[in-house]
Amino acid sequence: MLIRTQDQQSIYNMNNMDSIQIDKAYVKKDDVKYVVKANFSDRSDCYLGKYKTQEIALGILDNICKLYVFNKNGVYQMPEV
Repeated sequence: MLIRTQDQQSIYNMNNMDSIQIDKAYVKKDDVKYVVKANFSDRSDCYLGKYKTQEIALGILDNICKLYVFNKNGVYQMPEV
């Protein structure tokens, strides 16, 4: 399955990913965002999308899982939310 980044600038193949996780990203001192991040076997990573709350980011992970189960050949577009 392919995942297109939130900014629509990149597409990644899930077959090449080791994991997808949520991380905190500090935009400014008190401005925390939650990023959905892909990790690769060469220890590199990339941000797929950035969200205001952890709950929204968890919902995005749920949506990726659901689409993958039903359509491994699909494309998931990271939403703006």
